[in-house]
Amino acid sequence: MGESSRFGRRLRGAARPSLGVALTTIGAVIAVVAVISNHERQSPQGHPGKVCRSVSARTTIRRTASSRQWVTRRRPISATERVTASEQAPDGSASVTATASATSRRTLVARALVTAVAAGSATEPARASACAFDRDRSEAGYRAGVKAKRRATAKARRVAAPKAARRAHRNAIARARRRAVAGAEARLDKAALQQQPRIEEEARRNAMEHARAAARARAATAATSP
Repeated sequence: MGESSRFGRRLRGAARPSLGVALTTIGAVIAVVAVISNHERQSPQGHPGKVCRSVSARTTIRRTASSRQWVTRRRPISATERVTASEQAPDGSASVTATASATSRRTLVARALVTAVAAGSATEPARASACAFDRDRSEAGYRAGVKAKRRATAKARRVAAPKAARRAHRNAIARARRRAVAGAEARLDKAALQQQPRIEEEARRNAMEHARAAARARAATAATSP
């Protein structure tokens, strides 16, 4: 009987560690289930570390362009001269005078080729939004602001860049044309100074020829008159 009691106590002592392990395992499972259940309850409420920002930005883009322009300028010049000529009658009885005028005209042509470079700029506003995730809401807000500003700047650049390029091209054309016109006009001024005396002499010579011809005709008429 005593041996039976001692055997029973040994069995109960041996069973206690197994029961302790079993209880510990059950507790861990309950804890894991509790954590999972708690996470599932918080998920529908959103992310507490998510912050969104909306930022406005103004971006200025500058572009350069070049243009080559041919310019042709024309300038008419003229000179009028009036000359009096005298002729003796064939019999020498009288001297006859006649006055004639003549005009000489020319058109001066000058060309200029100029290449010019000009710049153009455009400023455009834009607005963009972005979100960021972080356990620290201030850090999330900062990152969201940086991301939103980057997006707004890129959006403004996409709009401003082609406008700046078009303006630069127009400015380059206008600058090249102004310089070409100035160059052509300078050549015309130089040519006019050289050509004006020549056409004045030409007009004077033609007027003299006309006046002498008219004087000779009058002298011949006077000689045949009774």
